[in-house]
Amino acid sequence: MLQIATIFCIAFIFLNVNWLYKLKKAGNVLHYTRNGNLVSTTNHVIKEGTPIYLKGKKELGTVIETFGPVAEPYLLIKPDILNAKLNDDIYID
Repeated sequence: MLQIATIFCIAFIFLNVNWLYKLKKAGNVLHYTRNGNLVSTTNHVIKEGTPIYLKGKKELGTVIETFGPVAEPYLLIKPDILNAKLNDDIYID
């Protein structure tokens, strides 16, 4: 029994499994701005300060602003890491 618990703990720590975290898709990365922020599409309004994640719950950054038309808003994200690629899916918790 102890071996099974140990294996589960190791798998939980070292594997990035989205279904464990229940992330919701928030949109896609469109482009970087001149000052290094990200612009992305989204399908709903997200509050400023909300953390944004890449697949596997790798934290990308935080929302600075939601702008654009209400039907198709955009997000301005201040990234903590610069490894997001164009068209990468972004997620919220």
